[in-house]
Amino acid sequence: MEISIFAEIFFTVFLLNANPIFTIPTWIVVFFFAGMNDTLSLLPAILIGISASALGRYTLAWYSNKFGKTILSKKQRKNIEYFKDFFINSERPITSFVIAFLYALSPLPTNTLFLVAGIAQANVIIIMLGFFFGELLSGIVYLTVLESALETVTFSNIEYFLIGGFGIILGIAIILIDWKKIINSFIKKEMERKTQEAIREMYKE
Repeated sequence: MEISIFAEIFFTVFLLNANPIFTIPTWIVVFFFAGMNDTLSLLPAILIGISASALGRYTLAWYSNKFGKTILSKKQRKNIEYFKDFFINSERPITSFVIAFLYALSPLPTNTLFLVAGIAQANVIIIMLGFFFGELLSGIVYLTVLESALETVTFSNIEYFLIGGFGIILGIAIILIDWKKIINSFIKKEMERKTQEAIREMYKE
């Protein structure tokens, strides 16, 4: 495979993943530039594409953090930080890794994950690693299992724009939702439930 094809894959995937809205799965870009080959011969192109994807998402998180400080209010930033502390706490790097890994395997747009991580000043390196391995696994699966479906893939499908738009809406919702109130309410209900169970067990004895 020519070096120029690797360069085209890298820069295309990077630009697609560095923007907050429009996104196309990396495996489709690899297929578009490299064509249909066996997975082993496509592996270098897949690795380059996934690396460019992770770097693009890291760039997205970086400038989301810069713009977030300017655009969002202090209350909104605190809300995002509370969301981060509960779901992607830097003290639980394995949890952050697993969340990013599973998120990358899902059909959900990953721009939301890195937008929120950037604004919340989360440990983007850990999230990027989870994203990398999740993208790598999903890319290999798609290019191995879905060979027949790849022949019908086009870049003009409006579904990719809708998915990107959904990602932005999801990101805005995460910013606007009062996570502190919701999470505290959930914790309170869970503690009440456990207390009631403990009381019932005590009376059984």
